Amino acid sequence: MTDSEKPYEEWTAAEMFAARKKTEREAASLLGEFLFEFGRLEMAQGLCLVWHDGGHELESLTIKASDLSFADRLDLMAKLLEKSSGNGSKKEQAYRSWIDQAHEVRKIRNKLAHGRWGVEAHGRCVFHAS
Repeated sequence: MTDSEKPYEEWTAAEMFAARKKTEREAASLLGEFLFEFGRLEMAQGLCLVWHDGGHELESLTIKASDLSFADRLDLMAKLLEKSSGNGSKKEQAYRSWIDQAHEVRKIRNKLAHGRWGVEAHGRCVFHAS
């Protein structure tokens, strides 16, 4: 019988700590991947924002966007879209849908980044409180 086949009640403290550490490393790796992807989204969002309208306001939008949070940049994108479009076209609807989805991803990122993490004593699962 291997350690992983032993009932949890029979594990030694060392086996419990090793299982917890393994689960924690796996969860941290997944969380890190998510944060890297969010960083890519944030970069793409910033580029999309400053190049609005073919880059006619590139310099001013670059300066303005640098002081804004991700959420505020999404709001600015929505305002610029309203100014430049406002006609309810399929393009505008798709853009608005993307902005709404980006807000949802932002909320998830905030919960994950600002929450508290732990691993169950036997390393069977990770828990998160936000």
